[in-house]
Amino acid sequence: MKKGAGMKVEKDEFEAFIRFGIEGSVTRGSCVQTAIICYIFLPLLLAFPLILVTQNVAVFLGLAFVPFLLYVVSVIWLMKNGRIEGEYYLLYNGINAIGLTWILGMGGMGMLVLAFEGRERILVIVAVCVIYVLVFVGYTVWIIHLIRKKVYSSKKYTQTYIGTTAFAVMGTFAAPFIVGVGSMHNIPPALIASVCFFFLSFLGMLGIFNVYKFWYIRKYMRN
Repeated sequence: MKKGAGMKVEKDEFEAFIRFGIEGSVTRGSCVQTAIICYIFLPLLLAFPLILVTQNVAVFLGLAFVPFLLYVVSVIWLMKNGRIEGEYYLLYNGINAIGLTWILGMGGMGMLVLAFEGRERILVIVAVCVIYVLVFVGYTVWIIHLIRKKVYSSKKYTQTYIGTTAFAVMGTFAAPFIVGVGSMHNIPPALIASVCFFFLSFLGMLGIFNVYKFWYIRKYMRN
């Protein structure tokens, strides 16, 4: 009985994580604002220095078109009566996180192209890809820890707490990267900008778990 009760509590905590954020909603107007700011203005801002240096408009198109198309299609599909809510709101947040992670990551990669050359550039790009994998694994382990600590079912913990902790976790990942790629007294400006973009991209990855939460609800928790 005790073992069964413990398993039930663990399942309840997992479902609390799955449902975390499901009460939110977003309107059509907010979706339009997000599209303009995050999928038009932000890519243009990130791509502008790259376009000036490389004289290649394809840089901007590569940054903006794929996530913009994904975002627009998902909003059209998920919007019901002028709002996105329930489990569809989780999926919306997950798709939005994928788009922003892509845009900021590509911005960081673009800055790396300006900061390094030749074989050194390839090695740094490979290192960044490895860090992306480590960040995702780290997020997974961290979420499991939060579930076991009953964070998602506790009233005293909020989204702000989880976001702030994620920010600190990403700082732990970013600091060795900053120190390892060059001297702290002679870091190219493009490299500093690249680290900032990657930092924000890593932070945005946390929202990707909402896609899994949507899938789990649709498959296992619908009556």
